[in-house]
Amino acid sequence: MLKKTITVRISSFLFFCVCFILCGNSRLIAQSQLKVSYKVYCELIDRSAINSPAFVTIAEHARDVRTYIEKMIFELKITGKKSLFNNVDVLTEKNSVRRTAMILTQSGDYYKDFELQKFFKKVIFANKQFNVDFSADNSWVQSTEYKNILGYKCFMATKKNNSRIIAWYCPSIYSSDGPLNFYGLPGLILEVTAGNYTYVAYKIDFQLLKEITYDITTIISEEQFIKIKENYMSENPVR
Repeated sequence: MLKKTITVRISSFLFFCVCFILCGNSRLIAQSQLKVSYKVYCELIDRSAINSPAFVTIAEHARDVRTYIEKMIFELKITGKKSLFNNVDVLTEKNSVRRTAMILTQSGDYYKDFELQKFFKKVIFANKQFNVDFSADNSWVQSTEYKNILGYKCFMATKKNNSRIIAWYCPSIYSSDGPLNFYGLPGLILEVTAGNYTYVAYKIDFQLLKEITYDITTIISEEQFIKIKENYMSENPVR
């Protein structure tokens, strides 16, 4: 009788351990396959221009751009150790307001491959595509200050070389990723403020996604890309 009781208890313990491991693994799998949707909120740099007759056209354009930006949707897709962040172009306008909004929000395709340590953004300039590296931009100063975003406890961090860049990351979501070119914190970044623009997560979907792939031949540094733009502008001055 005693032997049977011990056997039952051992079996129950082993069953509990297996369930715990399986649940833990399924949680990790779920968190390595997710899509985060972000909205962007911006501050007008110069509010005085709105009521100034001399700047009516500029003020109207600024208001239109701000309205457009706050309708934009950005997505961060994570599959395993790769991710892609970009704008989901759900708006139909194809005009100067859209172009300005795309520039101000730094819209583009941001690829991160944590296994191969490749971090780059696809940029179109002068009708050519460039793959610009941002791998050096990942140093943070972490804080104990926290707040809740979408029900998750998130801690604050600021960029080591720029205190105006403030991120809120969630340690309970096991990803060192975030929107745009931001990464490197011990948890997923659900909110980040860069200058006058704040990217805030409003939805997280834990789901299976297609494998993220990219095809590149050359990645150039930010310094090289700036030099390319400077050379182009000097050879093609605005008239």
